[in-house]
Amino acid sequence: MLLSTAACTVKGAFVKAASIVMPVGLILVLFGFGGALAGRNKETVFSVDLASKPMPNRVVFQIAGHSDLRSLY
Repeated sequence: MLLSTAACTVKGAFVKAASIVMPVGLILVLFGFGGALAGRNKETVFSVDLASKPMPNRVVFQIAGHSDLRSLY
C-alpha cells in the first residue's frame, strides 16, 4: 500500500509538470492508455461486462460522484 501511494504521488508530480505544456485532459488520457497497455497481461482492455445492464447506471453515478456539482449552481 505504501508503494502504491508513492507511485500515485509521483504520477501526480508528472501530471503537474506536464500540465505546463499540455492540457490536463490530454495528459490523463495518455497516462490512462499507457497504464492500460503496461498492465495488460494478455487480457483484453475492454471486456464484455461493459455491455451489461448495470454499467450505464454505474457510469452515470461515477461521473456525478467525481464531478463538482457545486459549479452548476
